[in-house]
Amino acid sequence: MRRLACESAILAKIQSEEVAVIDKLKFVEPKTKVFASMLSAVGADHGCLLAMHEADRSTYLSARNLADTDVRIVDELNAYEVLRRPRLLFTREAFERLVKGRASAGDKS
Repeated sequence: MRRLACESAILAKIQSEEVAVIDKLKFVEPKTKVFASMLSAVGADHGCLLAMHEADRSTYLSARNLADTDVRIVDELNAYEVLRRPRLLFTREAFERLVKGRASAGDKS
């Protein structure tokens, strides 16, 4: 039931055009200013949830001081976190993992 709620929340974000997929996201060192400018460039400067395929310390440290911005691993997303932020950002790898995981879950049912 929780997975279905999360999938519905993600679908709602996609349908309302509140999702963006970022091709390359890598911070050599934690820089909040650089992270904030990236969010501004993709229209997510008023808060977002960034879903990544794996934990990245530099990205987390870059984002932690920004209001209304969360960083999570895609496998740990839940409906509440998806819906509470105005924008949902995925790294390309995270989005591919999400689609691949949902497709294989659909094959099992």
